[in-house]
Amino acid sequence: MKQDFSLFSDTFLTLAAISPLLDGETKITGIAHTRKQETDRVAGAARELKKLGQDVVEENDSLTITPRPLKSGVEIETYGDHRFAMSFAILGCHNLHGGEKAEPWLTIKDPACCAKTFPNFFTELARIRTESHKVR
Repeated sequence: MKQDFSLFSDTFLTLAAISPLLDGETKITGIAHTRKQETDRVAGAARELKKLGQDVVEENDSLTITPRPLKSGVEIETYGDHRFAMSFAILGCHNLHGGEKAEPWLTIKDPACCAKTFPNFFTELARIRTESHKVR
């Protein structure tokens, strides 16, 4: 999959974070200017995905992510940027180890960095996740 994020670059981190769950390579382009936001989001995304065991090629304006088995027990650095916390928290909802009760496998280092933009993000994410796993 190739996706140009030049018109909505603030959302590229979510696709980058969930790319290990997708089939095949994901190439995200149009993101060079995100290097000058709260942090260098391109370099940060590459660094965090590599910690998770992913094959990542970082270029000035793009990331190419090839899925590999996810590593458990990783702590995601947020760089004080709510988008890192929120995007990788979505990945953390994945039931990595299988089984009926999903066990935590990923940690967000500074979840409080979401306080300014979405203070109850983690509460809502937990609620949505719980609701989605209920047997109907």
